[in-house]
Amino acid sequence: MSDTGRPERLGDHSPSAKLVYKIIEHDVPLTQSELADEAFLSPRTVRRVARELKQDGLLESHHSQTDGREVVYQAQLIRFARTKRLCAAATSVGL
Repeated sequence: MSDTGRPERLGDHSPSAKLVYKIIEHDVPLTQSELADEAFLSPRTVRRVARELKQDGLLESHHSQTDGREVVYQAQLIRFARTKRLCAAATSVGL
């Protein structure tokens, strides 16, 4: 993992994959259609890119709680970064 917290293996992906990951990294969770709109990509491209990122462990997906037909995407890094910040904050206050 790099100093920014972004996995180095992201560099091996296409520009579309990097864009999708960057969007998901900041705006979670997002559905496929929201991602397509945000990235100006086709839904098919978003599906392909999401599958690649998921295979590399950079992305996780689950069915929407409001509509079980929709898949919601979230970056794996987000949880790691939040956990790391919470641990650092707890340590700084003596917990």
